[in-house]
Amino acid sequence: MLGYDISWAAFNIIEVMSASKFTFKRIGYLAASQCFHEGTDVIMLTTNQIAVGTYPSHTGPPISCVTLSPWCF
Repeated sequence: MLGYDISWAAFNIIEVMSASKFTFKRIGYLAASQCFHEGTDVIMLTTNQIAVGTYPSHTGPPISCVTLSPWCF
């Protein structure tokens, strides 16, 4: 998929990142790390989703910290 334009799916990737299941979130973060670039229209939504996911909540530990591993390595 690298090299192909999938800008039409950017908002769908954001929706997967905001899912409640950990496996969906991880797939969303991986897709964003592989497909998004500085010119992507939904970069502000992506950074907001990362910020929301890293704050502790009453539902449990922040799981975005674990799902960010594709961006850290």
